Parts: sequence; structure tokens; C-alpha cells
Amino acid sequence: MHESEPTQPTESAIPPDAMAAEAIPKHTTPTWEMELLISGATVFALMQLPAILDRIYFHASMRASHDWHMLLQFVYIYFKAANLI
Repeated sequence: MHESEPTQPTESAIPPDAMAAEAIPKHTTPTWEMELLISGATVFALMQLPAILDRIYFHASMRASHDWHMLLQFVYIYFKAANLI
């Protein structure tokens, strides 16, 4: 080996505490699968909610007086908009 050639650092040249700081512990598990499952279930549930809100609102609005109907309408529009957004 010539003196002018650069040498590659070996693992023994890196301090052990620096290697330990960058290493991922073997007892940890990836959580992205669970996050993906929860996100999918949430989107699926939220896609069904507008029909449920419609049924509840139309069922309750037929039985409510005028004052209660205005309150129900406000709550219905608020929740429907929040769900769709």
C-alpha cells in the first residue's frame, strides 16, 4: 500500500458510544403499520358518518318544535361540515 493513498476508516476507528447513539435497538418494532391501519379505519368510519347524521337529523327534526328545529339545524350543519371538511 502506498503512503499517498487515503485509507478508509474502519469500524474500530469510530468510538463505540457514537455507534450506539446511531443504532436502532433491536427490541423496538416499526409502528407505521399500526398507524396506517388506524388511519384507514378512521377514514372508512368518517365516510359513513354523513348518512348517519342525515338519518338522525331528519328523524329528530320531524318531532321538534320550531325553536328546537333551529337548534338542531345549526348542530346538524356544524357537524356535517366538520365531517366533510
